[in-house]
Amino acid sequence: MDFRTIFVTALTLSLCLACDKLGKSGESGSDVDPEPPAVTVEPFRIAVVGDIQAPDQKAYEMAREVILDDLGKRKDIEAAFFLGDLSMENSEVLEKSAKLFKSWSFPVYAVPGNHDRDGELMGKRSLDTWKRNFGTPDTTFVLKGVRFILMNNVRTGTEVQGKDYAGGFTEPQKMWLDKTIHTEFDGRTFFLSHIAVSSCKGKDTLATIFSGVGPLMLLNAHTHMVSRSSWQGYETFDAGAPYAYKWKSDKGAELMSCGAPRGYFIFTVDPEAEGDDYLKIEFLSAIEEYPAPAYACVDSSGKLIVNVYAGAEDGSITADGRKMSYKKMPDPRISSRDKDSKHIWILKNSGNKAGDSVVLEYSDKHYNFTKTLTVK
Repeated sequence: MDFRTIFVTALTLSLCLACDKLGKSGESGSDVDPEPPAVTVEPFRIAVVGDIQAPDQKAYEMAREVILDDLGKRKDIEAAFFLGDLSMENSEVLEKSAKLFKSWSFPVYAVPGNHDRDGELMGKRSLDTWKRNFGTPDTTFVLKGVRFILMNNVRTGTEVQGKDYAGGFTEPQKMWLDKTIHTEFDGRTFFLSHIAVSSCKGKDTLATIFSGVGPLMLLNAHTHMVSRSSWQGYETFDAGAPYAYKWKSDKGAELMSCGAPRGYFIFTVDPEAEGDDYLKIEFLSAIEEYPAPAYACVDSSGKLIVNVYAGAEDGSITADGRKMSYKKMPDPRISSRDKDSKHIWILKNSGNKAGDSVVLEYSDKHYNFTKTLTVK
């Protein structure tokens, strides 16, 4: 038997064995590939961090002491997301931050803030240091079945009310965003920027771009306040400022403008959950004096005031079973009383006094707790 005969015989035998394994033509299921095994995407956790805003080496080391080193040691998260203003016009801080993040066991993603640019205030500004250390600001990727879109929306060279920037996107950015966000994707999306999209120039155009997008949450920082609300029917989340450049130097600076203590958030994301169950929120306070999840005090009129640090405008709360009313108002502890907190509830004529214990039960679609607090 020559080589050609041996080769043809072996090929024929192989084909016969293959046909016998897959089923003969015409038999039920013979022309259908076996279904691949179902892939289950488990819930995962991420850290969401607002403005660090360290102006120099000393402040950077303090920021590490207060929040960064503890965050870097976590073993229960898949990634950390920083929402801008890592520095305060200090390229060295950006470089040190990038080096620190690379030493962590999980990836870190970040968007630039208005204080993360090179150059002097009200002068020529650039993102050269940022890009060299963190890469292209506008990017998208999928993590465990969830899509993340990160964009720089700090418009340099635009002076508005004494500022050398404005929130917004260039025309090329809008084209990229329109194409990216409308790319078919069967899952949820988080959109991250430093400045809230609702505060950007050209909101009408942006509203059109975001129109018709699937399940979406918008994340930002910049305001030094924690705020959960909505824009164009999409949930919004302002992560506040866990550090800020005045921390430990100004009296009362351990609290953000909304009365929440400096801290950060852990999101537990379930890609396969239905409805609002896809997300659970946890707030971690970096201030021992004001631990999570809330603060309760009573004023001279007997009104009980509760600040739920991670509360949403549509949340509900009871104090010892008594329903409280939502009210946008400044936190009584904030010396600068010009900014309303968006997570305060009140109970008039409560009958409570300082030193009383009160059982709080809070709930919204992503956050809930039962906690006994001492009224201040």
